[in-house]
Amino acid sequence: MGGGYLSVKNWDKFQQYKDDRPMVFIRVDVGVLDDYEMEQLTEIQQNHLMKIWLLAGRCGNKIINDSAWIGRKINAKSKVNINQLVKCGFLIPDTPVLDRTVSYGDSELLALEEKRREEIRREENIGQFESWYLAYPKKVGRVKAQKAWNTIKDRPSLDTLLTALDDQIANEQQWQGGTKYIPNPASYLNGRKWEDDVQKQQQHVDTYTRPDVQSQAFKTFDPDAPVEVAPGINPYGDEL
Repeated sequence: MGGGYLSVKNWDKFQQYKDDRPMVFIRVDVGVLDDYEMEQLTEIQQNHLMKIWLLAGRCGNKIINDSAWIGRKINAKSKVNINQLVKCGFLIPDTPVLDRTVSYGDSELLALEEKRREEIRREENIGQFESWYLAYPKKVGRVKAQKAWNTIKDRPSLDTLLTALDDQIANEQQWQGGTKYIPNPASYLNGRKWEDDVQKQQQHVDTYTRPDVQSQAFKTFDPDAPVEVAPGINPYGDEL
């Protein structure tokens, strides 16, 4: 089957937004699991259909009726059976576009996809900074810290940064007893302080040496041993 366009049946039910914004998400009712027509599809065909729903959201529910083109767009590993999807009523050929959004060409679709991915990366970056800043013991200069975070080249993973921070807090003397000597968050990031070797505190060693229990002072008392008496002193310690 080829030529013209395809649209998704009952497309209004998939709408995430009620205004004219291009769709980024679609709504899928859990009732699809009980749909009789869905049960007539193979597992691969079901997978293709759900991806086609997403594709419809990107092109205003006006899908080029070309199975090879659709297959490339949804990254299908096997041939897309458009005939079966039309037969089961999931796709309708050459019907008016029901979505209020405009239809996009390939270049526009690529731009929208890159914009979506960039938004995801931005949100992930913000979330990682929030986690790190929450763990940092000195809460000053948040805006400068976030700017430093965003400009770091080759920044390690969040887990690596948090592990280094934990080691420094636990072992370095300057991090103990308040935040006076702790660098501001922005200074820490700009100086790549997570790369510093941890200066572990010197553990206090008690140099007191216990007396040798075998020394003269701790020998077992022998009542038969002669008592050494200093000159001028009787055995009872009184002066003579």
